[in-house]
Amino acid sequence: MKKFAILSIASLMTLSVAHAEQPTQYFAVGYKMMTLDSGVVELDMTGTQLTYGKRINEKFVIEGNMVTYLDADVLEVTSLDLSALYYPLNNQFHVRLGVSDGEVELEGLSADESSELLGVGYSWLVGSSSGVRLEYTTASYGDLDADGFTLSVAARF
Repeated sequence: MKKFAILSIASLMTLSVAHAEQPTQYFAVGYKMMTLDSGVVELDMTGTQLTYGKRINEKFVIEGNMVTYLDADVLEVTSLDLSALYYPLNNQFHVRLGVSDGEVELEGLSADESSELLGVGYSWLVGSSSGVRLEYTTASYGDLDADGFTLSVAARF
């Protein structure tokens, strides 16, 4: 959690300096809490998420994520995600639809799977160039289901 706080503060300090009058892009650092369920074993994992987003118009944002979970002795999970976020009501509530390419390494065994990525979230603006987001996402990589929450801090520019 300490590493997350340091990364969040550093990203806000460096990126919020260079924001435009109407920001259309953002960078975020997130703390991810996820449950991985294979039907046989259920694991609770925490990880980090790096995000870059670009607003296409008033209702749509294209976003890329890099997610990493690491338990050095047993399990490593990484994914690269590409999503479209739709804001139906305002610039705070959104629905996510995307694809995720995930790799799971468990005690020497490796699997590389793709999945659809679904989610919902809510964002709060903090000043004119930063924000906080809470989001729930779900994905299935073969027989492995991944569900959980992400708390992110973003800088808009």
